[in-house]
Amino acid sequence: NNNLFDSNGSLPLDASDHRADLWLRRASPTYARMVREIRARPEVSDLLFRAPSEVPQAAAVFRAGNLEIQVNPEIRGARRLTLIAFEVANAYRQREHDAIDRAVDQGVITTAAEFGLAHELYEYEALRLHRQVLLEVEERVQRPLPAPMFMTTPPPPSAKASQLPDLLRYLEHQRATGHTAHYERWFERRRKARVEARGGSGSE
Repeated sequence: NNNLFDSNGSLPLDASDHRADLWLRRASPTYARMVREIRARPEVSDLLFRAPSEVPQAAAVFRAGNLEIQVNPEIRGARRLTLIAFEVANAYRQREHDAIDRAVDQGVITTAAEFGLAHELYEYEALRLHRQVLLEVEERVQRPLPAPMFMTTPPPPSAKASQLPDLLRYLEHQRATGHTAHYERWFERRRKARVEARGGSGSE
């Protein structure tokens, strides 16, 4: 439907999440490909949008066979649009995150540090996909994107001028903010479940 784009190619800043998703599919081939491939996975029945107030910003959650893109209802406009795109990129990498989890069960990954680093590297790849979406959206609207569309601080003047953060600085930031610690706690829970399933005491 060409009416998804208004006459001057403006961003759908006041659209529902469902309409914003449709707009992004038309504006960005990368976003459209991610959604198409996610929906084609046998473990995914549908792509849904939710606005739970308990989510601090946004999340991609697989529940009852559906992928839910969740964005806090207080977040509006360009920030909401970009978070939808970013969480779809995160969900696109979910199979890799699941493989990392299974590597703990299989005894391939044996330390929390390895586990946290592996997950953070795939989150970094989601940033790469998100940047590509922004480049395509900016080309569509034919003007620099507003600052809230960018995940980096300070925001770049445009998507074309944007760069991925330096990997080492990104990893340092993720650790400093406690993000990596979240994965490391998940490793301990996963490892404990593995040990208990084997009838062990917790030391391997």
